[in-house]
Amino acid sequence: MLRDEKGLYGRAKSLEMEGKHYDITEFEPENKVTPSATLTEAVKMLATILDSNDQIYVRAILSNLQAFSHAVESRHDDRDRIAALEAECEEFEKRIAEMEKKIESISDPGLENSTVESKQSSGT
Repeated sequence: MLRDEKGLYGRAKSLEMEGKHYDITEFEPENKVTPSATLTEAVKMLATILDSNDQIYVRAILSNLQAFSHAVESRHDDRDRIAALEAECEEFEKRIAEMEKKIESISDPGLENSTVESKQSSGT
């Protein structure tokens, strides 16, 4: 981990999502205390950082926001895909059950025995 001139520790990380490559730097304060904030406080902090025009902080915030946004969108897409696949699976299970019933109604156990008997009488 490297320390920048503002006292932050940064860790570079590469992330690939949906075929796109992202380089993200994670910054941590020296004491590594994770602050908690309300949504209003978080928006105010974000506005302060963006208004500072400090490109290091702005790029760090924006790249992390983009990564989180893609992750959330991806999670929603995955949930939708899973739900669709589960519904499709249920439909396949119903269709298989119907086919099994049709096979049972078509198959005649006596038919198999008569085929064996006819083969034996013909000498094959």
